[in-house]
Amino acid sequence: MTSLGKDTYTRAGWVFGEDAREEILPEAEFGEAVVRYYLDESYSQPYLDAFCKTTPAGTYYVVVEVAATDNYEGLTGDLAIRSSFTIGKAANEWIGAYAREGWIYGSFASAETLPTAKFS
Repeated sequence: MTSLGKDTYTRAGWVFGEDAREEILPEAEFGEAVVRYYLDESYSQPYLDAFCKTTPAGTYYVVVEVAATDNYEGLTGDLAIRSSFTIGKAANEWIGAYAREGWIYGSFASAETLPTAKFS
């Protein structure tokens, strides 16, 4: 990009369940940068949701462009900035423990307590 000091897109990855990291956008000399996110390297499957704690784990691909106007050329196609970042899988764990008390053979089963997964 024709820049004023920043000509790269930056966003550190994070782990599912954490807050989304902030992005640092490039600055064009003319026009506003438009950021588009994709689910694939060929930039054919757009991702349109906001990034948050529940955004699915995976690699996201980014294209940053500036549209042309009557007054300046655009920064699109080969001039666009392309980047990616990854949201990692969270470590899952059991919360609680299995418990069953007082069950006697031949009688109805007593109530049981089941553990739950942190992420399910």
